Formats: sequence, structure tokens, C-alpha cells
Amino acid sequence: MKKILSAVLFALFVLLPSCGGAGSDADSVAKKIEEKKTLDQKDYTVMIDYAADAFDAVSKALEETKGNPAEMKKKAEELEKKYTHLELFMDNMPDEKDLDDANKKKLEDLTMQVIKMTMSSQMPVSADVPDAPQPEAPADSL
Repeated sequence: MKKILSAVLFALFVLLPSCGGAGSDADSVAKKIEEKKTLDQKDYTVMIDYAADAFDAVSKALEETKGNPAEMKKKAEELEKKYTHLELFMDNMPDEKDLDDANKKKLEDLTMQVIKMTMSSQMPVSADVPDAPQPEAPADSL
């Protein structure tokens, strides 16, 4: 499940390259991660809720800025400032087997939301976002 969520949420990083958040709970969990302290279920809840909030904000921003790349870039910059811990949280998201039932459900729900959004073509590809990093072609394909 973690691999699926990470792969699907990669698209979010096109819009939010250094995402994360500024709430005191999120700050506290980020500090624990950086200090290599053990995380508990409450910490995982904060991480999952934070990622869900970021996803909702991106989804809303995409809807509001459809067809306007300049406005999309502006919204992405705003969200990047708001969600400063997202990348850290996604890189440290636990495996499903380490989550309690409530957090498993939250993570599954988030994963399904992200999949539905990407399947509905709401998520832009990096070529659609101004100044987004473009993937490099493999050397053997040149």
C-alpha cells in the first residue's frame, strides 16, 4: 500500500516540491522524524491527516486553476509554503502492517482519493506545470 501511495502521490510533488506543514502537531512529528525518534500511532495519524489535507488543497487548487498555468503556479507556490513537511512525511510513511485499523483505513481512503483524481485526469503532468522539473530520458533511449 505504501508503494502505491508513494507512486501516486509523486504527482503531488510536481506541484509541491518541498511540501510539508506548519501546525504544531506536524512540527512535532517532523522533529521526531528528524531526530530519528520512534513514532507511534498518534504520529502516524498526524502524518496521514497532513497528507490528506495537502491532497485536498492541491485538488481544490487544480479545480480553481483549470486552464490557467500562471494561476496554477501561484497556487502551487502558496501550497509549498503551507505544507513544508509533506515530503518528509511521505518519505517516512509506515508500511500498512505497522498501522492500527483506524490509520490503515485513513491511508486506504487517501490512496483511493489520489487514484481517483489521477484517473480523472485532474492531475497535471509535469509538462503542464510551468517551471516544473521535467523527467530525463534514460541514456539508452537517446
